[in-house]
Amino acid sequence: MSTTAIGFAASAEPLIKKLVERIDRNKDGQITTAEFGDFLTDLIAAHRNAAVPTGTAGTPSPATSALSLLGLDRPEPPVDPPPPEAVEFHPSTWTDNNAPYGVTFAGWSPQDHTDLTLEDLGRPGKAEKYAVYHYLVTNRVQPTSDWAPTVAAALNEKYSTTVYRAIDGETLGYGNQYVHSAPNGYGMAPGTFNPAANGEFFWGWVEAAKA
Repeated sequence: MSTTAIGFAASAEPLIKKLVERIDRNKDGQITTAEFGDFLTDLIAAHRNAAVPTGTAGTPSPATSALSLLGLDRPEPPVDPPPPEAVEFHPSTWTDNNAPYGVTFAGWSPQDHTDLTLEDLGRPGKAEKYAVYHYLVTNRVQPTSDWAPTVAAALNEKYSTTVYRAIDGETLGYGNQYVHSAPNGYGMAPGTFNPAANGEFFWGWVEAAKA
């Protein structure tokens, strides 16, 4: 039994690849004489079955009819593109804008910490508050009632730590600090926030109990 090795240049047409896959029935990377003969038999039969009266407008060519019936002219299914990665804004670009993506941030002062580096955000005890700020802004997290568990898990994974925890669905805790989602203006004085913002992330801290 004679065989022919299957090989393609990187620029081979998708249709040719489909054709070879169709011929190589046992998927062993070889086309045998028997496999090629079976394919020709199928091709002839497909052409006969696709015969139409001559002179008909739009009559497909024999090759087109055969390929269609053999399923070799079908386009590849669409592949969804990967989701775009969030762009990490360096702390040096932080400003006093308290609604950087249409969500109010109350109790934050990012403009006073532009000397931080991205590496600082992952150092234990260095800048957990701004690691949270950076993550929320970078990923445009919305102040819903269930954001905290997902963000806590993401931060712990990102910075290889266990410091972040979800106190409840809308409250993230770390150390004696917390971030809570609330209606827009919850922690802001009138005239100091954008009334059109979509909710708020309020930062706070809890004083340790005295012994």
